[in-house]
Amino acid sequence: MNAIPSYATAVTVTLCIIVVAVMAAIGYVAARQHGSDHRSALAVTLGVGAILAAWLAAAAAMGGAEVFLGRPSSAVPAIAGGVAIPIITGVLLTRIPAVRDALAHPRMLALLTLANSWRVVGIVFITLYLQNLLPAQFALPAGIGDVAIGLAAPFVAYALWKRPANRRPGIIFHTLGLLDLVTAITLGLTSAPVALQIFTTQPNTLPLTVLPEVLIPTFLVPIGVIIHITALQILTRPSLAAIRPPASTSRAQAA
Repeated sequence: MNAIPSYATAVTVTLCIIVVAVMAAIGYVAARQHGSDHRSALAVTLGVGAILAAWLAAAAAMGGAEVFLGRPSSAVPAIAGGVAIPIITGVLLTRIPAVRDALAHPRMLALLTLANSWRVVGIVFITLYLQNLLPAQFALPAGIGDVAIGLAAPFVAYALWKRPANRRPGIIFHTLGLLDLVTAITLGLTSAPVALQIFTTQPNTLPLTVLPEVLIPTFLVPIGVIIHITALQILTRPSLAAIRPPASTSRAQAA
């Protein structure tokens, strides 16, 4: 397996740290929008940051121990669990009533959408393909899809912020974003030297099963999937706050 270039390593590690900080900040905003005071919201921020940091550290530790390393003898590749378990856990956590209600605020939906801007770094997949380090059938769809979602995120977020009652842009965006990640996961697994391998050409996606790139499927991808599923749950519930204007706007209209 060829070594991953230092720039790709730096991008992956830096992005993971940024995502932890951004999601913690979103936790603060969600708590404030839900009516918490500054101190309580700060506690939520620290809690979210601590949970994500622990998750990142665990993924890094298991990646360093080569727990997720692709092995042809594995009936079910460990990396599949590394992707699925965080997604299932995260989706269940967002269904806690207090969490669900906080995230349902229109401004939160816009922020969750904006958070997808980090996906523009999917261009790294394309550069690794051009260096013959990742296979075309994975790198091109995943890279192009990520870049498209990342570039569209600010525009869709702005549309949701300005007109929260118009859910169509959000539904389309988050559906496509989720489809892109599911496609990337599927192509990544079927291009790796594991029991599920379909594409046997070289190179394969083995570099994504070891540090530091293993943090992409075990940390960054699950967060993206959780955001998309959460947003779609909000957008497809017409009775939730996602289609109501912010409280300040309602008061202004009443006045």
